[in-house]
Amino acid sequence: MPLDPRGAARMALAHGGTVRASASHGDGELPGWRELCAPSTLDCPDVDEAQLQAAWELARSPATLAQEDRRALFHLALAAVVNRRRGSTRMPLEGDGPTLRALLGEFAVDEELSRRVFALVRAPGGAAEVLGSSGDARPLVVDRDGDGDGVYIQRQRVLEERFVARLAGLAAATGGPVAATRAEVDAAVDDVRAGGAHALRPAQADAVRAALLARFTLITGGPGTGKTSIITAILRALVRLGVAPADCALAAPTGKAAHRMSEAVRAGLAALVSPAPVDAELARACPEAKTLHRLLGYSPRSDHFNHHARNPLEHRVVLVDEASMIDLALMDRLVSALRPDASLVLLGDADQLPSVDAGAVFRDLVPGPSPTDLRARFTVRLTESHRMNPARPAGRNILMVAQAMNEGRVGELFTGAEQITRRAGAAELAFEGVEFLPLGGAAERTALAARWVAARLKGDDDHQRRVRAPYRLCAGQLAAEHEADVAALFAHLESSRVLCLLRDARGGGAAAEWNEELGELCHPSVRARERARRPGTPVLMQKNDYGRGLWNGDLGVILSAGEDAASCEPRALFRRGGGFVAFPLGALAASLEAAWAMTVHKAQGSELDAALLVLPPKDGPLLAREILYTAVTRARRSVVIAGDEALLLAGVGRRLVRHSGIVARLTARLA
Repeated sequence: MPLDPRGAARMALAHGGTVRASASHGDGELPGWRELCAPSTLDCPDVDEAQLQAAWELARSPATLAQEDRRALFHLALAAVVNRRRGSTRMPLEGDGPTLRALLGEFAVDEELSRRVFALVRAPGGAAEVLGSSGDARPLVVDRDGDGDGVYIQRQRVLEERFVARLAGLAAATGGPVAATRAEVDAAVDDVRAGGAHALRPAQADAVRAALLARFTLITGGPGTGKTSIITAILRALVRLGVAPADCALAAPTGKAAHRMSEAVRAGLAALVSPAPVDAELARACPEAKTLHRLLGYSPRSDHFNHHARNPLEHRVVLVDEASMIDLALMDRLVSALRPDASLVLLGDADQLPSVDAGAVFRDLVPGPSPTDLRARFTVRLTESHRMNPARPAGRNILMVAQAMNEGRVGELFTGAEQITRRAGAAELAFEGVEFLPLGGAAERTALAARWVAARLKGDDDHQRRVRAPYRLCAGQLAAEHEADVAALFAHLESSRVLCLLRDARGGGAAAEWNEELGELCHPSVRARERARRPGTPVLMQKNDYGRGLWNGDLGVILSAGEDAASCEPRALFRRGGGFVAFPLGALAASLEAAWAMTVHKAQGSELDAALLVLPPKDGPLLAREILYTAVTRARRSVVIAGDEALLLAGVGRRLVRHSGIVARLTARLA
């Protein structure tokens, strides 16, 4: 049975394919494909086989389309899928950032072809079966409801409309998660403030109060502004108002962020000097933070979520940390899975990197400076940082440089009152505050790597003893007598990290290259393929392992461990609850990579003492102030930025623009 052309195009837009291989066979399967492609299109960094396959499937679907219009449709579709890969859900025709005009420029299409593309958007003609208007069930949709015309892949438009409708209903609902008066809520918050180990500041108390009085609350603040303390305070206030711990869910986008969330809540409860009976009960029955995929019951085998609108979550309150990392599709899944009377609290930093996949939902939900912005109804903004202590010179320097970066004040980075300190060579690094080191060839990179290993990785004699020691396991768990040593080893390895914008690239700016360099320095007499198995090597999970309860982004360390001396061998140890679990390396070989260095994306949610940010050797779409701000704000005491100063200034001077229709749609519904 022949496949409907619109269905084929939708499948291509969703799944990609292998158009280059097919086109090169010369078997007639894709006649005229090369003639559709502008000469420089393949030079665009985001154009790959999957993108070309999607564009081709859509462009060849209309049977009667003239060849020049087919070329125009091909490039329109290609621009749409590249735009989505770069994180936007909507593609404006003109303006700033990724737009149709800008992408056609990157493809180097000529003026005549560009004119035909825009003419096709205005009047699809023979392409109408794959290119429609708002409300049409077409693979590509021209949206005329927002701020000027824009092109959507239809699935992205459907997701936006559905998510905004559900969220607007949640935001407009009256009452909070409990049937309590304002006076009862105030009394619960006051009791929490009086009995906490660390006093809540007024803005934090306002955030707790807002979460108890509304069905939807968004709490945004930079690193160290106390968002995690607010989570603990919300839970403590809820149990005072009669909500059982089991009725609350804690979640985060990644396993690492979920683990940090659980650890922080446990630590906050354990630090209470004189806990009330309800606090003691909360500590005993505190919900474990889960990844959003675990919370929603995702099955990788069936690619299906167990919880959705027809089978909602049972929890009355759902609190989600690091929400800036959540893409549109997952945010829609979360909101649709809430039970009708549930409350949702999202916490994150709107100035950090948005999600890896399409959407910048958290940022879209944060109000702008206008006092009439309707998003202010559900938003609490935290501004006082406690991680980068302004009373300490190094912490203050990091805080001020981060603020200058976030506001795009390029001219103040090296000349302001709290500027970056230039260093001529690696030997001059003091590892205090923010320092800049020019980085050119391989010799300079090796010198910097050696300085980093000596100053940040090697550790003292106790650290070296812990690395070499054998550890006893009991049914896969680390024996209790070793927990203090392994916790200290983890703390040392997690205190410093090399951060890169890219994972795999050549030229000295990618995490894979730095892991090779640092691995050789840390294990100089070991073959490259064996270094990831050597005790003391930090490792990072690259994908979810549902059977073992390990998640993409989880950090571990290789140590020699076994049930007895005979079974002792290198194993990967990971944190689990209050202890550690060990796994044979053979079972995890395909999921692990060394983690002396990692991408800034993977480091989101980390808290470091020292960070080394390595800039890429040349400019690219990722180099923008959000990724630089995110990297710098990982550290409390020391940030070293290494690379080309001109690239640093160029990156700080521009924002990472992602287009969507969420703000316009949400504002219209809230009005």
